[in-house]
Amino acid sequence: MWRKLPAFLFFLVAPLVHPQVVPTEFDSDRIFVIANAANGARVRFFTDTGGGWNAISDATQARLKLPQDGDVDIDAGRAPLVDAGALFDHAKIPAPDRDEPWLHGKLVVAPVDQFLQSDGTLGSRWFAGHIWDIDYGRRTMRVLTSTPSTAGFREVPMGFVVDENGRRRLNFPRITIAVDGRDIDVLLDTGASAKLTPGAAGVLGHAAGADIGTSFVIRSIFDRWRSAHPGWRTLPDADARGGLPMIEVPRVRIGGIDVGPVWFTSRPDPNFLEFMSQMTDETVRGAVGGSALKYLRVVLDYPGAKMYLRKAAAE
Repeated sequence: MWRKLPAFLFFLVAPLVHPQVVPTEFDSDRIFVIANAANGARVRFFTDTGGGWNAISDATQARLKLPQDGDVDIDAGRAPLVDAGALFDHAKIPAPDRDEPWLHGKLVVAPVDQFLQSDGTLGSRWFAGHIWDIDYGRRTMRVLTSTPSTAGFREVPMGFVVDENGRRRLNFPRITIAVDGRDIDVLLDTGASAKLTPGAAGVLGHAAGADIGTSFVIRSIFDRWRSAHPGWRTLPDADARGGLPMIEVPRVRIGGIDVGPVWFTSRPDPNFLEFMSQMTDETVRGAVGGSALKYLRVVLDYPGAKMYLRKAAAE
């Protein structure tokens, strides 16, 4: 039947063939993927486009009795690895890339206290190579076989680090947003999180110590916003990780679409200007995360280096 379709009709229907629905939980503007081991055990992974590794906690490794499968050199020393196939082969979830040169489809085993209300993390290496349809309004995530029709979507380039031959080296996506009439290059970071102090939690309607999705901005820009707009709400000592403040930006423009209000958590300038910018194609001055993305449906086309977005439907 497909061969009889005109080419233009095939373009419209082909993206609908076998999209892969990924089991997820959307929690405080963050996305968790749910996997099930061969024995039916439930495993909750925190997803993080701005994170570097695919990992599982040592407690979960012990609970599932996953055998060690090599080790890897990381900053703190050598860490054990486990084969991700023991989890992903039995779930509707793309497995980590076995051809990826650092981990070869395996999960790093790390101390349980490094994970945010989860059993592990799926980072930029997991997202790489796929086309993701993330609808924050409907709280769904799908993997597409091809880019959907862009009717009704805005297109935004995603910048990545490439080598001298144009081959992708890292998969940390950079996009450009606009605040107060100024463009800002930022990391696209679904995992951006803040751990709320009691004072901030009371204002935002969460329990003290809760982790929520946020966006980040360097302190120099944060201070500029606060000085120029004294009416914008700020929360001093808001993030328990460092006692850093938050600011509520009424409107953020992404790909020509205005969203807001958006909470940004301050970060020291060197965190992005000196550290994160080593892993992006241009200097980044913050990150856009769930506090902004929650208003959108986004399609992340990693192979094509494009993001397509439109306003999310109401839940």
